[in-house]
Amino acid sequence: MRRWLIGLLACFCFWPLTLPCAAKKPVKLLTDAAQVVQTLHASTAKAKRGAAAQTQSGQVGRFVVTDENPDKTFGAKQAYAYRRGGYTLLEYADPAAAAAAVCQIRQENPNALAVQDRQLKHSAVPAQSADTPAYGGELLGLDTLCGRAKDWPGSATVAVIDSGINRAHIWFKNRLDTEGSVNFAGETANPSAYADLGGHGTHVAGIITQNTPPQVRIMAVRVFDADKNASLLTILLGVDHAVEHGADVVNLSLGQGMLAAEEAELANRTFRRAV
Repeated sequence: MRRWLIGLLACFCFWPLTLPCAAKKPVKLLTDAAQVVQTLHASTAKAKRGAAAQTQSGQVGRFVVTDENPDKTFGAKQAYAYRRGGYTLLEYADPAAAAAAVCQIRQENPNALAVQDRQLKHSAVPAQSADTPAYGGELLGLDTLCGRAKDWPGSATVAVIDSGINRAHIWFKNRLDTEGSVNFAGETANPSAYADLGGHGTHVAGIITQNTPPQVRIMAVRVFDADKNASLLTILLGVDHAVEHGADVVNLSLGQGMLAAEEAELANRTFRRAV
């Protein structure tokens, strides 16, 4: 009888240890910039239907970039390992939770990268017409360079990461890389919707085509939406996309203010991968 009772007590003592633990969501692997952007947009679509749609896009402020171990999710609802970037992207329900996670990461490891995505505003210029000169080339000395390169046998692709491009403009006849051009702005799931709604991207691309030989083509990477907003992360993913699709030169004429130190480090890591 005593042995039976001891055995019964042992079963009750060890039984709680066999209860299943709450399953942790596996880290999702993202291999290229387009896949990351698709993930951001899908999350944004969900957020817009819920309480987390607190900003223009529902995206900005809810994501944290860190180089910490992807197994440490710091309370994120989902973690993504971005292979090309070499960092982990943590998704939170709202910007406050993301900000708290950044503080936690920095407290646990002061040397770790921890950047909360934020929104940047773009300037705009009037829409460019066919008879409007793409001013700026002479100031940069590009007109002289173009004359010297008229017999150049090579070719080059310049990625313009901006507000898109007016692909019907005469400046870009036979000068547009349609395979590499893409829309990362997010109003539509169509990656080919890179039409310029602000004018700035067309202006910048026009300076390039009007002051370079015909062998130079434009890859339009649209990151700013119709309200001239883009997130820091989306802009840097535009750089990754340009490199992935063979751009020889990457142009960012954004005119933003100073980045915070950790934001600058994230940007510099992106630029170093591009070189």
